[in-house]
Amino acid sequence: MLAYAAYGVGSTGYMTFMVAYLNAEGNPVWRVSVFWTAIGVAAMLAPWIWPRLLQKTNPVTGFATLVGINAFATALPIFITSFPGAISSALIFGSTFFAVVSSTTEYVRRNCQKPQHTAAIGAFTLAFGIGQTSGPFLIGRITDYCGSLSAGLLTGTALIAISAILSISQLPNRNVTSPPT
Repeated sequence: MLAYAAYGVGSTGYMTFMVAYLNAEGNPVWRVSVFWTAIGVAAMLAPWIWPRLLQKTNPVTGFATLVGINAFATALPIFITSFPGAISSALIFGSTFFAVVSSTTEYVRRNCQKPQHTAAIGAFTLAFGIGQTSGPFLIGRITDYCGSLSAGLLTGTALIAISAILSISQLPNRNVTSPPT
């Protein structure tokens, strides 16, 4: 859950401050609209991109992989400062954002007894929500302190990467049987 909270901080920081970042880079409004459209289209395509990963790997591997890809996506516009870098970031981020949520559901499904599913998903949602609400505040404070949107976005990227690392340390529950393949 700590990994999921860290992911909430970093991913929400990215979504909150990318508009300001694109504006600071001199992008016109239509490019910001294209950026958000790219995130949305990629999110709609995610169910066709990631199901094999979520079904064929253990949920920890699936989560860590998706979060690692997401961290890469959030770093792209900082290192490739052109508009194609931002669009590439949006497409990759959008395709992984909700897939990460699905991976946590899959984790609960495989590691908790059925009567515990609702409570476990609620706990994960609470952890993510805490990260999601604190993300803009934390990233905003760092951005203000450093005087740089890049510093805030890099902090968000680092938190997403930390989320992937934290998740790898989570061992699956051996007492719950895996779903049939």
